[in-house]
Amino acid sequence: MENENTIIKKFLKLNYPEKFNFLSCYTNKDEPKTDENIILKILKYKKGNCKFDNLFNENVPLEYQGECDKLAFFIYRELGWQTPQHNSIRGDTMNSFWNVYSRLMNLTYENGREIEFSANRIACRQQNWPSLESLDFLINNFDTFKEVHEQNNLLKQYAELTYTIGNFIAIPHMINTGRARPYEDYWDLTMHSLYEFLSPLKSWEPFINYYLLDDYVNEYTKKPIYYWAKHEENTRPQTINEINEFLGKANENILERGKKLVEKCDSKYMLS
Repeated sequence: MENENTIIKKFLKLNYPEKFNFLSCYTNKDEPKTDENIILKILKYKKGNCKFDNLFNENVPLEYQGECDKLAFFIYRELGWQTPQHNSIRGDTMNSFWNVYSRLMNLTYENGREIEFSANRIACRQQNWPSLESLDFLINNFDTFKEVHEQNNLLKQYAELTYTIGNFIAIPHMINTGRARPYEDYWDLTMHSLYEFLSPLKSWEPFINYYLLDDYVNEYTKKPIYYWAKHEENTRPQTINEINEFLGKANENILERGKKLVEKCDSKYMLS
């Protein structure tokens, strides 16, 4: 295994490291395809149909090899976010792909296409379709849903950015698990919860600066910005327009934060 300085330098020397998709560290177990639709690859990754390829030749514990956001430990260490690798602070994906994607599928195909197409007649309540149990169906019938899989450019861009460094953070594992159900992994709602806790302690702005989260807050008030109007009233987006509004803002925030994180790491090694 290569030492950590060599690994971080290898990452920083990539063309546009802020756009490096850590999903590239996995290949399809059955038939690797470099030109595979990125959304299809994410579905296979969620299903566990991908195998880990150690592109950076780093020492990744076996229990972390199945999660993209754990593979960036060498960056978290460089930024001072996480050290050592085995502790309560772990890599996390700030903005979830699955929760947004599944909601878009639900709103686009309101009649529950799985029930219509599945030979097994899988029973799904409309408001919960698709679930993670639907992964096989979505993979096997991927071309059926072209309106989402092919025609939404914002979603395709989001799929490319979800597993980049700009969408990763290293925080206590309890925050990761605690925000999943009440906030469905929407980072703006997580930020509001943290704001209410940290602001009275005079720790909010240091937190923002430490994790380079200024794109997620108002420039003047430093309060978190909701992805769409009245998001605090409905955790899930209620319309496709709200989803697209989220996608546009999330894509911009992820990319800009990624550039700042790369610049911060690069300033130490002066590789640019």
